[in-house]
Amino acid sequence: MALPHLVRSSRAARHAFVWWQELGRLPRYAHRLATRPRQLRHYGVELQLFEGMSPFSKRSLLNGRYERGEARCLIRKLRADDVVLEIGGGMGFISTLAALLIGSDRVYCYEANPTLIPRIEDTYRRNGVAPTLRNAILDAGSGSKTFYISDELMASSTHRLPGAARAVEVSQLDARTEVARTGASFLVIDIEGGERELVPQIDWKPVRAVILELHPGVIGDQGGRELQSLLAARGLARDPWASSTHKLYFERS
Repeated sequence: MALPHLVRSSRAARHAFVWWQELGRLPRYAHRLATRPRQLRHYGVELQLFEGMSPFSKRSLLNGRYERGEARCLIRKLRADDVVLEIGGGMGFISTLAALLIGSDRVYCYEANPTLIPRIEDTYRRNGVAPTLRNAILDAGSGSKTFYISDELMASSTHRLPGAARAVEVSQLDARTEVARTGASFLVIDIEGGERELVPQIDWKPVRAVILELHPGVIGDQGGRELQSLLAARGLARDPWASSTHKLYFERS
């Protein structure tokens, strides 16, 4: 089934699509190990391996594990009338998948790492989508903020982590303003520890669902528990069936 039709299909059809992707993962991995492709298709999205990508990230793409938790949540949970706001765009996989499901005009992506912006734009071009993309950090208030670029480009953060190669100043936009301006109803947050500062700044009342990746190596287990408690207090309940250890899905009941 084509991705644009999947979001309007039955729950059974969505689950079947996810399981079809999972069943084919190991055979695809074996084929990719043998052929060493420079581009591949992952949950229906065409992606390009690029210079500067760590061996871990390349391996996760080849074996089909790259952001698959977020992909499964989107396919199973996204509604046709949702507006997706992704914070931490990576190489553009999730925002591209969302755009293929519900249309580019309903998808917004914020990526702080300026080095990744051309990679995201390349992913968009390859898949014929055009979500709104901003090179910016979301937090309380507007201005600028220091961002630390790692040798592993997709593990960069507002926190100075081991392996941080250099610091850059990045535009900061007010999180509450951006959620209100875009009309976002579905958030995806993966910002390498920055979630501890960001999550309390968001007005969660208009948001019906969020995929949140926790980074306990940065924020600690207690930090993760505090964020989960905060979301629960805002009326967003964790769905254990759609969540894994650190990639959590919350939905307003």
